[in-house]
This record gives sequence, C-alpha cells and structure tokens, in this order.
Amino acid sequence: MLFKILPGVQAQLDSLIKGDIDVISQFINPNWINDTILNDCNITISTTRRAGFGHVSFNTATWPANQRGLRRALAFAIGKYAISEIAYNNYSRPIDATLTPSVGTWSIEHENSSRQPVGSYYLPDSLRGNHNLLLDGFYDIDQDGWREWFNAARAGISWKETVNTSKFTPDSKNPDLIVASETGLNPSSFDVLNNTIFSDLTSWDEVKVTILGTSGSTIASTVLAQSTLAYHSVGIKATAQHVSFANLITRLDNGDFEAAFFGFTNRSGTGFLEALRTNHSTNAGIWRWSNATHDKLLDVIATSPFFSEALNASIDAQEILWYEQPLVVMYNNLLISVYRVDKFKGWVKPLGGKVASEWSPLKVHLTDLNGTPISGGQLRIDLEYSMSSQNPLNTADTTDLEVLGYIYDTLWKRDPYTLQPIPWLAKDWDIQFVNKTTGEALTALFFKLRYLRITSDFSSMMVHVRRHDEGS
Repeated sequence: MLFKILPGVQAQLDSLIKGDIDVISQFINPNWINDTILNDCNITISTTRRAGFGHVSFNTATWPANQRGLRRALAFAIGKYAISEIAYNNYSRPIDATLTPSVGTWSIEHENSSRQPVGSYYLPDSLRGNHNLLLDGFYDIDQDGWREWFNAARAGISWKETVNTSKFTPDSKNPDLIVASETGLNPSSFDVLNNTIFSDLTSWDEVKVTILGTSGSTIASTVLAQSTLAYHSVGIKATAQHVSFANLITRLDNGDFEAAFFGFTNRSGTGFLEALRTNHSTNAGIWRWSNATHDKLLDVIATSPFFSEALNASIDAQEILWYEQPLVVMYNNLLISVYRVDKFKGWVKPLGGKVASEWSPLKVHLTDLNGTPISGGQLRIDLEYSMSSQNPLNTADTTDLEVLGYIYDTLWKRDPYTLQPIPWLAKDWDIQFVNKTTGEALTALFFKLRYLRITSDFSSMMVHVRRHDEGS
C-alpha cells in the first residue's frame, strides 16, 4: 500500500482521474461529482447510507407539541421523497426510524430486519394525518379551514369521556373522518363533555405551530417549506422561522420552541436510542419526552449479554418511537465513495462505510487478461494530511488512525455487510456469569486466541499470543 498526501478534494479527484491513486480515502460531497467523473468508464461511484439524519424535533413539554396526534400528523402529511429530491438532488433517501439502515439489522428499516415497521411515512398521506388530529381532539370548529382545540379551563367545565359523534361532523377538511380512524373510531377518545360544546366557539383556540430552522441553509429552507405545507394540508397553521445556529441551540436548551429542524450525526450506532431516555441530558435539552416502556427496553439493550435479546429490545424501542414521533425523521444522506476499476477488482462496499476501508486492501486483487486473480501490485490511497504518530496508543488523530487501522488487528471485527461481530484474532469467545472458583456473580468475556502465522516480504515467523493468566 502506498499513501500519497493530497490536501483538498480537488487534488484528490485530479489524481484519481489521472490514475495516480486507486481510491479516494474519504467520502465525497455530491457537489464534486461532475460529468468528467460520471463519463469515465475506469471510475466508479458507490453510495452507502449515512448513520445520521435530518429531522424535525418537537418540544413535548409545550402545547400543542405534547399531543402525539399533532406530531404524527406531520409525519404522515409531509412528502419525504420531495425533500430528498429538492434538497439533495436525490443523494439522500427517505427514512422513518432513528436508527438508519447503515447500522445493519439493528435498524427496523434495514431490508433484513427481523421485524419491519407497520406502514411507512415516506409518502404524503393527509388522510391519516387528519385521522390522528381528530383522534386527539383537533377540530375545525368554526369551519374556516384551520383546526382549533377546546380550552376546558376557559370553558369552566371538566372533560368527560362521553360524546356521540355519529351524526356530528365539525371538520371542514374531511367531514366524514369524524367517524373513522386507523383502528376504528372510539368516541370516548375525543374527551369532550357533550356535543353542545361544539357551538361554544369562545372556548376553542386556534392551533398554531412555529418550526425553527437555521438561516442561510438551502436544506433547512426546503424542510421548513415542506413541513409548513404539510401542516397546512391538514388544517394546522404552521409558520417557518429562520434563526442563526447559535440562536437555535439556545432556544433548544431553554425549551423556547415547539418544533425545530436540524441534523444528527449518529456516531454511536444503537447508542443513539439512549439519547431519548427520560433522564438523558440530550432528551432534557431537546424533546423532554418520557416513556417508561422505552426506558426499560434501553436497559435491556445496555445490559443484556444475549445478542437476540438486545436486538429485539432495539426493535421494540424503535416501534415506540415510530408511533410516538417525538422527532419526525425526514431523510438519510447518501455517502459517496469514488475509486478506479481498471486495475484492481474486488472492492468491498461496507454497510454505512467507505470503500477505502480496512476491508478493501484485504480483498482487492489484480487480474490477468482473462480476468483471473493474480497476486502483487501496489494499492495507492490518498491522505489529507501527514501522520503525526505511528503509535496507536498515543494518538487520536484521524489520519493516524486511518493508516494504523490497516496495520494493527483486533480481537474481532464487524462483518462489512451485516455489521455483526465475526472472529478475527480471537477465534471464539464465551460469556460467563459466575466465577467458577468463588461462585461470585459476574459478567466476564473470555477470548480464545488463534495461533497466527504472519508472512512478510522479508521473513516468516510463528506468533504465539499467550493467555493473560500465563503472565503475558
């Protein structure tokens, strides 16, 4: 392997086009993909889904964002494909789950997930958006095309679960929906005293929602425009407000918002679900959402030594979020790798990862004129900066770790296509819960290591890695 220092994307692309390198080490912004690259038969573009996503988050400690029906109405009514097309020129994909398919089968939306979500929010569906608003008591009581909410405190009466709505249709958007729902309407879910309150217009407040987003961002402008249009389609007066990023963060921290658009970069995989735990600092600073069942599932994910049990808990937790919608996930960016195919074959495209990962150097090979794999060759990769250290124990520099990842091995790795753990330096491992000597309860992980034979250009040696209890 040969690493070439090439600062800047333009220098890297120029070198790739000339054939001076075989692969660009980092993901490429789609704005850099031009006709020269697209029309070069020796260059290939590969995409994978990012772990992060764009979303509209709700402050569930405020009205009306504390009403699930209002949150789900946006999820149903918005057109997620339109956002991907307008904001990203189709270099993103619609998504509903907080765990994207880039984390493998841990995501409920991965194609091989053991359980798929019931339905989808991908396509605009104002019918179901209206259903959810009606079920939570949002009516167009004055027939002006905008929904209102009954103010029981002002009316001076308490709510009761009695109402006969079979003949009453106070909704100009969809008058027939008052007696229909996704699961069959339960009149008691409207929680109103009786039909006479529908004529008391002074006790009804018009519902308004303000959605924040950063100014100067085309993506934010697109999402805010599509979100307000979606809410308007189901009779909710929504307004977009563009603010500076600093102001957005301040208002999130202070709870001074109803809804806000921004992006998340998920570097913790399934750990992102922890951010929505009731007492988590991220939750306290954004959604202020609480769900006891969700919290218990997070405990299982964090503590269970059994893969299947943790996996099922992850899917159950995502189903709760899919239904409750404390945040409406909109899109998932596509990450782009660019590499040459005229010399090396067998490039590996990891799920959620770049082609220039640790796997490609293990798999790529030269071929003869008949396409038969042959040994040898020099794989050339760019680096943005020079290395500052060759010691993996004293560096956190991304360039250092990039190169050292090709040199040092680990006890286990993740399968590049499923992200499940696979044996590597350790050929097997075992989990034990009781100290066999003392009987003490514990959780211990025992690795069974391989005897390795390492071959270089200069010599060969036998490497015996001793067990820890032998003093090595």
